[in-house]
Amino acid sequence: MNSVHLIGRLTKEPELVFTPSGVAVFNNSIAIDEKYKDEKKTFFFNVKAFSKLAEMIATYSYKGQLVVITGRLTQRSYDDKEGRKIYLTEITIENIRFLSYKDDGTQPNNNAMPHLSDSDLPF
Repeated sequence: MNSVHLIGRLTKEPELVFTPSGVAVFNNSIAIDEKYKDEKKTFFFNVKAFSKLAEMIATYSYKGQLVVITGRLTQRSYDDKEGRKIYLTEITIENIRFLSYKDDGTQPNNNAMPHLSDSDLPF
């Protein structure tokens, strides 16, 4: 089973890009703090979403927002300029729940869209 569940903060302002075929793609990373005794470590994981879910996340998210992400691990590779193979492991978002909102009146109300998943999308 390939399932990942994370709680953390988005590290960048949302950006939505489109593939040449017109599919929306959301790319960001999530920072997760881990404490052990008096030591704190922060881990960063790349996250992405596609299509309507990507558009929704880009619309309602912001840098520093606390989120719960459920998704799956994906891996891709490419060759760098020196011909070395570079491997990237990312989390493809399948569910997201926003745990914090900006305090500027732009967030949806509690009943509007606190949570959305791929299964909620009409395709």
